[in-house]
Amino acid sequence: MQTHRNAGTRRTHGTGSLIAKNGVYYGKWRVGGRQVMRKVGPVRRPATRDGLTKSQAEAQLCKMMGEMAVPPAAERITVQEAAERLLAHLEAMGRKPSTLRAYRSKLRAQINPRIGSRPLGGVRREEIEAFRDGCIRDGLSAKYTANALGFLHSVFEFAVRRDWIAINPC
Repeated sequence: MQTHRNAGTRRTHGTGSLIAKNGVYYGKWRVGGRQVMRKVGPVRRPATRDGLTKSQAEAQLCKMMGEMAVPPAAERITVQEAAERLLAHLEAMGRKPSTLRAYRSKLRAQINPRIGSRPLGGVRREEIEAFRDGCIRDGLSAKYTANALGFLHSVFEFAVRRDWIAINPC
């Protein structure tokens, strides 16, 4: 039976990794789907008091990981604010003015009155379905409703890419 060369030395999933390189400890972990690598501190040399032991470096890594957890920005950013930031981004990227006008119209007429004031992190799939049902109940065409849902999906996807929320409820 062959054993893995790192058997017993690998850290458990989600706890990051500690790397000693050129006399310095570095921590590597994931935050919101992105890999982060930060300097933890110098490696302690034998018979000295300078630097960090491996257990001290691991404790420091845990502290750093806790401080860099996904920020609670979703609780502060509303759907309307995220949509406006997306529109500014699309405008800067050169999206056609007619497309931007259509998005702004949907934002003003349908999204803001229904869920615009809700925090991003507080919107659930059921609320998106209620948004869709409300649009249809108010007599809006299926195409208009689908376009509004498409824009709403883009808003939430933009928020996911910016790490404001973890998942897209659309």
